[in-house]
Amino acid sequence: MKVCSLHFNKGLTTQRGQILNLHKSFLLVQRVFQNVQEPHLIKLIDIKAEIEVHAQAKMKILKNVILKQVII
Repeated sequence: MKVCSLHFNKGLTTQRGQILNLHKSFLLVQRVFQNVQEPHLIKLIDIKAEIEVHAQAKMKILKNVILKQVII
């Protein structure tokens, strides 16, 4: 039972961290649109989003490879 609660708490902590990161990104986007004189920040946000998408795709591939190795 203790292991389950630890796993659940870790999941909540992870979700909390993701929400905080999203909030920080939102604040940055909000600031960028208030200060339109800084177009390089918009480009950085686009690059960050692209990197995150690639990282998520790589993690899915890695997860599938690990699952296939465990099954075999």
